[in-house]
Order: sequence, then structure tokens, then C-alpha cells
Amino acid sequence: EYYNSSWTDPGLDNIGNVERNSYTGPSFFSSDLGLTKAFNVWESVNIKFRMDAFNAFNHINAGNPGGNIESSGDIGGLAPGGTPRQLEFSLRVQF
Repeated sequence: EYYNSSWTDPGLDNIGNVERNSYTGPSFFSSDLGLTKAFNVWESVNIKFRMDAFNAFNHINAGNPGGNIESSGDIGGLAPGGTPRQLEFSLRVQF
């Protein structure tokens, strides 16, 4: 939970009582995978198949909470690199 009702605005020229690093964002998790397979067709002809998966486990990464301590604590947007899973395929003929 990112919102704590005990955080209040201390007022002008007053030092607050919030501990250091007590308001942090969620962790970031992303895994990229790649697979390659090579086939020999003839002596001098090779075929290479490649598949890349970006954010392979399709984990959602939420953005950081807003800087206003009096807000409702909603987390908006996605963190950089928080795109959905993307697959890329390629086929290469080498001779």
C-alpha cells in the first residue's frame, strides 16, 4: 500500500516526521529471452531461425507514485520499458 494516512503536510517552516525512503515506488521486473536454431541444408547453405521475446513473462510494471503526500495514492502510467510482451521472429539463409 502506497498511501499512509499518517503522512500529513507539516506546514510552512516546519520539519515533518516522515522517515527517509518511506515512500518508494514498486519494483521493476523484465526478462528478455532469445532462441536460435541453425539448420544445414547443403554443404554451403545454412538456415538460421531466431525468436526473441521482450518482457517474456508479460509482467506489468507500474509507474512511481505521485509526489503529493496528500493525494489518494493512485499509481498512474507504466514505468519506462513496461510494454506488453513482444515477439520477434527472423529467418536467415546464409550461403
